[in-house]
Amino acid sequence: MLLIMALSISIPASLAQGNDVPIERVARKDALRNFRLNEPDFKKFRLNRRNRSGSYFNPDTSTVSNPAFLSDSVYVNTFRHFAYLKTRSRRTVGHYVLWGGAVFVTVAGILALAVSNLEFESWEIK
Repeated sequence: MLLIMALSISIPASLAQGNDVPIERVARKDALRNFRLNEPDFKKFRLNRRNRSGSYFNPDTSTVSNPAFLSDSVYVNTFRHFAYLKTRSRRTVGHYVLWGGAVFVTVAGILALAVSNLEFESWEIK
C-alpha cells in the first residue's frame, strides 16, 4: 500500500490526469484565459515591465483548471511565462485614449484638407 502511494505521489500531474494534452498547452490556456493581475500589483509592475521574477504571476486555485497542476513545476513555470507575457502587453486606458485621439486628429485633418480643396476648386472661374 505504501509503495502504491509513493508511486502515485511521484507521477507528474499531467500524467496523473491521463490527458493527451501536453501540460504546457494547458498552462498556456489557463494563463491566457484566467489570469489577470489586480490593479495595485499592475501599477507596481508597470514601473518595471521587465521584472519577470516577481511573485505576481504565480498560479493559484482560482486561475488553474485543475489544482493538482500547482505541484507540477513545468506547469507553474509555463503558466508564469504566459501570465507575464499577457500582463506585459496589457495597456492602460490612457494608452487607448492617446492613440484614439491621435487617429481622430489625423482623420479630421485629412478630411479638412479634402473639404477645403473641394471648396477652392469650386471657386475657380472658367
